[in-house]
Amino acid sequence: MVPQSTESWLPEGIRASRDAFFRDLPELIKDRDLRGKWVAYHGDERLGVALDDEPLILECIRRGLKADEYIVDIIEPKPTEPEEVDFPSSWR
Repeated sequence: MVPQSTESWLPEGIRASRDAFFRDLPELIKDRDLRGKWVAYHGDERLGVALDDEPLILECIRRGLKADEYIVDIIEPKPTEPEEVDFPSSWR
């Protein structure tokens, strides 16, 4: 039996947001002023960039987004291999 892929149970909002982040990451990294800062995505929309994640998370909450509808990540080079992430059991 083939193990269930992370992709198959990852919430659609997280998947779409993550895909947009990785699509934009090469350009974000090129801007030295953005490296090391945090960025938030909701689907294809970039919600903002900040020095830390807290204001971005607060903005997502202010917009009424649920935790499985957005991502907040740091702008830095990422490994080419997907990292293993332990998602909350409520997402499965």
